[in-house]
Amino acid sequence: ALMIHPGPTWGSYSTTNARESFLVEFHGRSSHAGAAPEKGINALEGILLTFQGINALRQHLSSEVKIHGIIKHGGDAPNTIPAYASAHLYVRAPTMKMLQETYVKVKNIVKGAELQTGAKSNVTRVANTYANKIPNKILSDLFRENMLLLGIDYPEEKETKTSGASTDFGNVSQIIPALSAYINIGDVVLHSPEGAKATGTSRAYDVMIMGSKGLAFTAIDLLTNADKLEKAKTEHKDLANTK
Repeated sequence: ALMIHPGPTWGSYSTTNARESFLVEFHGRSSHAGAAPEKGINALEGILLTFQGINALRQHLSSEVKIHGIIKHGGDAPNTIPAYASAHLYVRAPTMKMLQETYVKVKNIVKGAELQTGAKSNVTRVANTYANKIPNKILSDLFRENMLLLGIDYPEEKETKTSGASTDFGNVSQIIPALSAYINIGDVVLHSPEGAKATGTSRAYDVMIMGSKGLAFTAIDLLTNADKLEKAKTEHKDLANTK
């Protein structure tokens, strides 16, 4: 499997994080926040305690593990105890094992917040689990050779780089040899307004065409060179067995 993705640099010999995407919900009981707060159950406090628990957990996690998210709903009016609150959270980790271990810890934090507040909680996956991407040096080197032939000053990559991002392409890489290459659209931060604007420039279009040609030439190399293809398969099998 071969693909390209816009980025601030050239590169293809990299991994990505496994990821869980999930919704945390708390259901409480509304009441007047000034006149009868004791009659309410504050669902927002469940969300806030969840974030506090996650912050306390961070010191016990590997620096490679990331947990981040947003509060989607925190109530409807300041004078009403929120009966419903929710947050959308991600957990990311270098391996599926680390991902699931951390995901369980976060769910336990949610249970603790439920006990503290009395609000009922739900944790629901809102997207399929993304596996970590398995890199392939054979494919990466082939792609680099073709980009050099196309006139791109493509860097040599001796060591695997780790990206903090996640992709469903990681699931593909668990099954077959895979190449996910970054094409350099400029010195921008991805998932920012500047990054979005950069994807529409003539430079981005030009490197997209060059990257597409690089993928096509790499595919031709694999179709016409059985030895390279088998080496890519062997490397994948060896790495997949260690994940």
